[in-house]
Amino acid sequence: MDGHAQPRDPSAPDGRRTPLGRAARYLPLIVLVVGLAGFFALGLHRQLRLETVLARQAELAAFVADHGVLAALVFVGIYAGTVALSIPGASVLTIVGGFLFGL
Repeated sequence: MDGHAQPRDPSAPDGRRTPLGRAARYLPLIVLVVGLAGFFALGLHRQLRLETVLARQAELAAFVADHGVLAALVFVGIYAGTVALSIPGASVLTIVGGFLFGL
């Protein structure tokens, strides 16, 4: 033995790690890469600029006024996804959140 214990898969017949079990450990990295690629491929990085938000100020304020709880939930989801994927622009979202929802 080399002194390094391999985690065992209890569902595998011989207790060894299955190929699916080995691949699952890379799942967070895969989600991060796919999320970032999708963000830039869809052009969402152009929407996450202060100039764009200021140009749509009236639309955003009207949406928040009409759908307060839904707007807050959507904002929290977008903010959490932005931070989780380390997408540049979280500081812009912080400013936008204060603008839309106040203190």
